Amino acid sequence: MPQEGFNRLEQLVRQNLELTRKNLANTEKIQKYILWLKVLNIVKTALIVLPIILAIIYLPAAIKNFLGSYQAIFDQIENLKNGSTSAVDPDIIKSLFSR
Repeated sequence: MPQEGFNRLEQLVRQNLELTRKNLANTEKIQKYILWLKVLNIVKTALIVLPIILAIIYLPAAIKNFLGSYQAIFDQIENLKNGSTSAVDPDIIKSLFSR
C-alpha cells in the first residue's frame, strides 16, 4: 500500500513538473510578446510626436521664407487697394500674372 501511494505521488510530481515547464515556456512567450508591444508602442508614439515637434521647430521659418518671397507682391496689391498707383511697380504685377 505505501508503495502504491508513493508511485501515485511520484506520478503527480512528474505531471506537475511537466505542466510547470509548459507554464514557464508560455510565460516566456508572453513576456516577449509584451516586450515587443512596448517597443512598438514607443515607435508608434515617436512616429506621431516626432513630426509634430519638427513641424513646430521648422514650420515657422519655412512660412516666414514663403511669405517673405511674396511680400513685395502683397505690398503692391495693398497699394492698389488703397488707390495709390505711384508706388506700384509694374514688373511685380506682370510677374504676378505671368504664372
